[in-house]
Amino acid sequence: MTQWFSDPDSSVKELQFGTVTRQGDKLAFVASTQAAQDQIRFYQSTGPAPRPPTPMCAITGATGGQFSYTSFAPDGTQIAWQESDGIHVGAVGALSDCGSITDRLTLPGGTQPFFGAAGVNMANRTERPDLQRPRHRRRPGRERTTHCRRHRPAR
Repeated sequence: MTQWFSDPDSSVKELQFGTVTRQGDKLAFVASTQAAQDQIRFYQSTGPAPRPPTPMCAITGATGGQFSYTSFAPDGTQIAWQESDGIHVGAVGALSDCGSITDRLTLPGGTQPFFGAAGVNMANRTERPDLQRPRHRRRPGRERTTHCRRHRPAR
């Protein structure tokens, strides 16, 4: 395995939990500097590997002191990450100023955020029809049968 790049800032001890936009133009990593996992650092792509990306900015101040698990939205306009209080989602504009990246606790207590393949903004979605179980009709005159001892009909 060949190392692709490292952050030129000597205070960065480790990069982990990385994510790249589908367009390949932005990268984000959780960085350990003063403490473990205390920053999310953003990079601008300069082309495919082995060309190293350009460091742009960083966000700090995670609830509980640590960030983890980053994930860009399919269109690259949002990023989700985990803090000790749950999953946060932020709008990502120009990487020249991380102050423009918004921060909203979206799922209190949630862990390991991941934007799926569909172009659905889960931060604003209120229902999940894709998770609803299909209803099955019973044939007339047929009782429901189970194979679980706990739910077996009394004799």
